[in-house]
Amino acid sequence: MSKGGVEDPRFGAAAKLIGRTGARSFQIRYSDDEKPVVWMAVGEWRFKNGRPVSSGGERVFEAAAGVHPLTAVLRLLDQIIDGGQCDHCKRPTGITDHWQSPMPMSDAVCWYVFDPENEEYRRSCA
Repeated sequence: MSKGGVEDPRFGAAAKLIGRTGARSFQIRYSDDEKPVVWMAVGEWRFKNGRPVSSGGERVFEAAAGVHPLTAVLRLLDQIIDGGQCDHCKRPTGITDHWQSPMPMSDAVCWYVFDPENEEYRRSCA
């Protein structure tokens, strides 16, 4: 598979983080009807009063697409993490895989940063 495929460690870390947001399901799909092939990442959540819940609530789907599976999954993470609220520190959330760079507004934003050593996304308030 070309650059941005499922073998990239960020793909598995991103899928795991989607699950940690309370997703009920996660799918990666593709459409090869025309060129280029387009990859889609789809997640399902249950929400009640604007918060994910384990049962009941309204069924909500989010989707993102890209020309590589990794791009699609990272875009879905951008949609569901950026601008959210950390359950632990209550600060707004952001996500990045730029682990070597200091993040802007780090005192005001809880950043989920990809950790290449552990191959996972870690929140800055941990």
